[in-house]
Amino acid sequence: MNSKSAMSLPVAALAGAISLLLALQSSAQQTQQPAQSSTVSIVVGHSVVDALGDLRDSTAELVSTLRDTGDRLGIDNWPERRTTLEQMRQKLDDMERQLDSKAGSTDAAWLSWLSDDDSGVTVTRQIRSLGDHLSQVSTMLGGSWDTRNTEIVVGHQLLDQLDELRESTADLVDALDDAGADYGWAYDPKQIEQARTALNRMEQNLDRKREGGDADMRMFLREQEYHVLAHENVETIAQILRNLLQPEQSSAR
Repeated sequence: MNSKSAMSLPVAALAGAISLLLALQSSAQQTQQPAQSSTVSIVVGHSVVDALGDLRDSTAELVSTLRDTGDRLGIDNWPERRTTLEQMRQKLDDMERQLDSKAGSTDAAWLSWLSDDDSGVTVTRQIRSLGDHLSQVSTMLGGSWDTRNTEIVVGHQLLDQLDELRESTADLVDALDDAGADYGWAYDPKQIEQARTALNRMEQNLDRKREGGDADMRMFLREQEYHVLAHENVETIAQILRNLLQPEQSSAR
């Protein structure tokens, strides 16, 4: 072997090693990039589903409060109303099991779900289902009440539940806004803004009534305004949820 050939062997080996190293680095970068994007997707998915679960909880608590105190609130046609509320609570319990099952999924299952159209369909359907339940409650509350003999503690309790429902709705709106349009549901910034405006107005109205003392609550219960406030606030949230995500629209994936 001449000296020229002997020198070319180390050079060729070095060049081969460099090529192999560059190929490994490129492969590692390609592997890492989707993992980073997937992590963000999982966090966003959890945020939306968790907020949806909290809203289900506050809806169920409102339904339970009405079921347990509706006779003392003087809601008309009470035996039939109570049966309706009990059936509604059972449906909300079924929804809780579905959401808990999703929340407990593995990361791989979350990624598969979020990359599938089923995620948008499921989230949209669950939100609208809560809106439908609350619309039914609103119709029930739109009848005649007789709150003249309602205990003050019951009057406060219902307003507190309405405020919790408002707060959990606002949290869901924020979660959907943070997620944007990349997760399968129809994202409409205009609907988000309208929802926030309505919820802020609702917060102000509820705060004025909740901050009063027992004497103010007693007077409030004797007025027609109490059940009008309850009815209108539940209807407001029902309309927000039914219109927040429109299933007939398509969003870019």
